[in-house]
Amino acid sequence: MLENLVFGSPIEGTPPSPDHVRSVLNEYCKCLSEGDVDGILNLFNPEARFFDPVGEPPRIGHDQIREFFEPSAGQLVLCPEGAIRVAGFYAAVGMRARVHGYGPEFFVDTLDAVVFNEAGKMTHFYAFWGSSNNPSPDTNWPPHKGWDNS
Repeated sequence: MLENLVFGSPIEGTPPSPDHVRSVLNEYCKCLSEGDVDGILNLFNPEARFFDPVGEPPRIGHDQIREFFEPSAGQLVLCPEGAIRVAGFYAAVGMRARVHGYGPEFFVDTLDAVVFNEAGKMTHFYAFWGSSNNPSPDTNWPPHKGWDNS
């Protein structure tokens, strides 16, 4: 059964700055694209819950998240599509992946929603995608220039 989503639940403390949240999500894209699994894990709280895709059981903690990323890190290029939206401890961003490591190149579109803790680490990561956008019918690349939407 899918764990309850935590969006809208009050989180005590001071949220990380919007600039920090944006930098973490840009760094996530960069690390995944470059195959840096340790860099990815450094962005997550040690007990983080990772849902990719939403609807599947979560991967909980660094060990399970590492198992998820080791086969795919460096096999794709991941970029934000448009602005990273930040609301306190929460963020959401459309992402586009250009997958090149599994035969012919293809694209996947996701909407990623993330919860951060006061220390600025990701505690919950929800990747919304399904069969209608894997592969994506849209083959335009890149979705923008640079990791920071500039």
